[in-house]
Amino acid sequence: MPLSWTISHPQRLVIAVARGEVAPHEFGAYIEAMQPVGRYRKMFVVSGMSTVFDTALMQSVGRAVRDHAAREAIGPIAIVADNETAYASAMVYADTVRGLERPIRIFREQHEARRWLDSLMPVEAEAKD
Repeated sequence: MPLSWTISHPQRLVIAVARGEVAPHEFGAYIEAMQPVGRYRKMFVVSGMSTVFDTALMQSVGRAVRDHAAREAIGPIAIVADNETAYASAMVYADTVRGLERPIRIFREQHEARRWLDSLMPVEAEAKD
């Protein structure tokens, strides 16, 4: 599957990676899979994705996340986009979810995104280390 993710329960962290051709329905599967771990920190890497999504689809994904956030709190997300096309799509998504009580930032490099997410690590997760 071109859109895959790993969930670390001890770190309360999800890392998702989009590579190659990603079908729109895969975003829906991702959002559904994130429901049990909604409060976890998330890194979404879109740098390896060759599919270009239009504004309407990215807004639709953003609205689905907004609907989920209306039901329960969701954790911060760092989007990694190292090319202009991915960055533009990430900006459309970010604009759609703006106003949620959810920190969101877009990065060009994974290590910067991880550093930011680590600065937001929940206290209870730090206590387990």
